[in-house]
Amino acid sequence: MVTRPLVFVSAVALGLLLSVIYAVRCVRGEAGPFNLSVMVSVVLYSSGVVAGGFLVASAFLPTLKARLSGLDIYVWIGGLAVFAVSIQGIVRDVFASRHHR
Repeated sequence: MVTRPLVFVSAVALGLLLSVIYAVRCVRGEAGPFNLSVMVSVVLYSSGVVAGGFLVASAFLPTLKARLSGLDIYVWIGGLAVFAVSIQGIVRDVFASRHHR
């Protein structure tokens, strides 16, 4: 999979911004003690947010769609997420028993 510079640079910039915000909040005592797993998650979330945002925007901007080849993994992950949430909703609404008091 080839990562496009537009997506990569945007994801890195957002990841750095959110990492700095998290570190400052930890120093101020607003976010509790520093946790490395939160930093890793923030960077991964940033790449997902950026790639997802570009994929949504590409539906409206054909020129952007041509520049975003190589993001198939995000399309697959998005499809998997929609599938999982839909199954969860069906199970919750159709098959789960609810007892009203």
